[in-house]
Amino acid sequence: MKENNRGLLRSVGEVLASAMPEKIALHIKVGEIKERWGELVDKALASRSFPVMFEYEPDGKSIYLLVSASSPAAAQRVKMFSGRIISKLDELWRIEITGVRVKVI
Repeated sequence: MKENNRGLLRSVGEVLASAMPEKIALHIKVGEIKERWGELVDKALASRSFPVMFEYEPDGKSIYLLVSASSPAAAQRVKMFSGRIISKLDELWRIEITGVRVKVI
């Protein structure tokens, strides 16, 4: 652990996240988001979909979460949950995204 300016200890994860570029830090968060995916969508949908990665528009300002779904019906349900997904990403991880994109695999 490393000490910050106020003398408080920070976790190794916090130190690493603060030292790396934002895009890399976001991609690392995808694993944690996958683990908690059932909190962002319902359990039934979590078994038929999962977050894959963050995608960036060429302007660099628009960020989308790419989600893989097992069927067109699951893809439609992910789209229905997109508002909740966006708010939960901000609430739980302080990640602000523009929207959710879904691909059927």
